[in-house]
Amino acid sequence: MVTERFEELNVVRKRGRPGDLRVALLYPSIYRVAALSLSFQMIYYYVNRLEGFVCERFVLSRLRGDEPPLRSLERGSPLSAFDVVLISVHYEPDFVNVVRALIASGIEPLSEKRSKPLVVAGGPPIMANPEPLLPFLDVAVVGEIEATLPYLMERLLELGADKRQLIDELPPERGFYTLNTEGEVVAAISRDLPIEFHPIAEFQPARGWERTTMIEVMRGCWRRCRL
Repeated sequence: MVTERFEELNVVRKRGRPGDLRVALLYPSIYRVAALSLSFQMIYYYVNRLEGFVCERFVLSRLRGDEPPLRSLERGSPLSAFDVVLISVHYEPDFVNVVRALIASGIEPLSEKRSKPLVVAGGPPIMANPEPLLPFLDVAVVGEIEATLPYLMERLLELGADKRQLIDELPPERGFYTLNTEGEVVAAISRDLPIEFHPIAEFQPARGWERTTMIEVMRGCWRRCRL
């Protein structure tokens, strides 16, 4: 079992159409941590709003030891069946969990040896230093969701999950970093907070929690630290 089975509120069960890209959204920790991540919520609802994509969520069942093969919370689909794996990383210790999730699901962890799925990761520790996790990623996103995700999804819609072609289409000056990147990677920062990235309804257990909605009141360090 990937996680305990319980009823959730505000889950998206998008049927999709033949030819739609299947996107796995992975949070490399347990369910309760993932559900409290506003960025994980933002990506989930944004991708499912787009035509041409079906997005399902994945979490770990435990933080150490053997991990069973990951299956989606929506339909129990195996992680290895998806075209793209988007990973939202928030803490450096979860780098290990990214690799654990891939291995547990029968996916080759090293990018240079993996043909599919396409593995993409972003989040604060990736922005700070993507190098430790880069050998396991096809694309490291050095930037904020609003400034990078729309462009990434546009390229995926145009090119599919063709790893080699997509990597060539993701410029480092827009915050995309790969093993083939040459030159400076520029962190992509959003200058505003578009409303389409901030869902009103957020997934959460139907029982056991007070019904809540997370909102973003500030971003970044209050001391105005530089990246």
